[in-house]
Amino acid sequence: MRSVLSVDVAKGKSMVMLSTEYGEVLIEPKEIKHNLKDFDDLKNQINSFKLEDLTIFMESTGIYHLPVERYFKEQGLNTLVINSLTTKNNYDTLRKTKTDTKDCMRLAKLFFC
Repeated sequence: MRSVLSVDVAKGKSMVMLSTEYGEVLIEPKEIKHNLKDFDDLKNQINSFKLEDLTIFMESTGIYHLPVERYFKEQGLNTLVINSLTTKNNYDTLRKTKTDTKDCMRLAKLFFC
């Protein structure tokens, strides 16, 4: 079964959500800071599910996504970074405010399409 950790990256923090291709949410959307402790805690939580086919999926956000991408790549996890225009073109909304939780869900949905 495929699963994805969708990561909505911001400056110094990210909103993350772990879900399966069947729409099952394993880790509800939550905020993590870009520090080793939070990254390690998240990795340990992910490892507890013993997933076979996991991808870390995030948008390119200038330089802000680089620590997240680097951490997961160094852990040997399949990590994909897409251009933010790709998600904008797939989910062009008129939201006036940014909703990180919804963005995590949209990234997961985009990954499985």
